[in-house]
This record gives sequence, C-alpha cells and structure tokens, in this order.
Amino acid sequence: MINKDTKMPEGFPEQFWGGFHRYVVYGTPAGSFLMAFIEGDFHEMCRRGGEGTVSDVWGMVLYLHNHCPTGCYGSAEHVREWLAEGGLSGLEKTG
Repeated sequence: MINKDTKMPEGFPEQFWGGFHRYVVYGTPAGSFLMAFIEGDFHEMCRRGGEGTVSDVWGMVLYLHNHCPTGCYGSAEHVREWLAEGGLSGLEKTG
C-alpha cells in the first residue's frame, strides 16, 4: 500500500510520480492529464496527454490497481470525495 514514504516504483513514469503520490497521500489535485487518468476518463486523458504521454500509462495502471486504495480512483465522484477527505493523511486523522 502506498504511504508518505513510498518511493517511485519501477515502471512508473517519473514525470507523473510526484503529482500522483501527493494526490493519493494528501488529496492534492494533480495536473489535468493525471486527474483524467485517476478518474478513469481515458478519452480526456488521451486528449490532454498526447501520444507520447499516453504510451507511458501501463505502469501507472498496474501501480494504481495493485497498490492504491480503490476509493481514490475510478470516477469523478471518487476523486471529489478523495480530495475532500485529504487523501490517506486525511483518512488517518479522522479514522
């Protein structure tokens, strides 16, 4: 499971790790491409990212599915709730 000390995993594109990690751990919004990816809006993700960026997604998908809480991704509603909670840090404080 991802936490505040988790280092960038192998296969995860370096340019997205910081924003992704801050989103999951602290509930901080990421850039438009990454937010579309997290919401599962793949049409918008491709539109925002372009061909070179989209080709890097496989490692991100594997990491998201295998190491992140299911409530933090998959729809715009899940993302709104995750942001409102403050990510894992917010959940730890309330719970």
